[in-house]
Amino acid sequence: MNRLLVVLALVAATMAAAPADSSRDRERHRGAGVDEAVQRAVSQINKRHQGRVLSAQPIDGNGSVKVRVKFLSKDGVIKTFVVEPGDG
Repeated sequence: MNRLLVVLALVAATMAAAPADSSRDRERHRGAGVDEAVQRAVSQINKRHQGRVLSAQPIDGNGSVKVRVKFLSKDGVIKTFVVEPGDG
């Protein structure tokens, strides 16, 4: 009987930890989406302008992902773009 209670307690503890794991997976997935958005924004800027990307950071876009990209143009001017990566 005591063994059964120990096994049930271990099963219950394992099941209680499951939602935390799934929330971590959601956060990891959301982070991957942001990383992809940053990569798309950098790619869009590089296609449209000649120069070098200095930095790219996701910013809060009121529910959508936007990316702030700092760019050094070939003529030495630093420009800042705010890109919605879906903007083609």
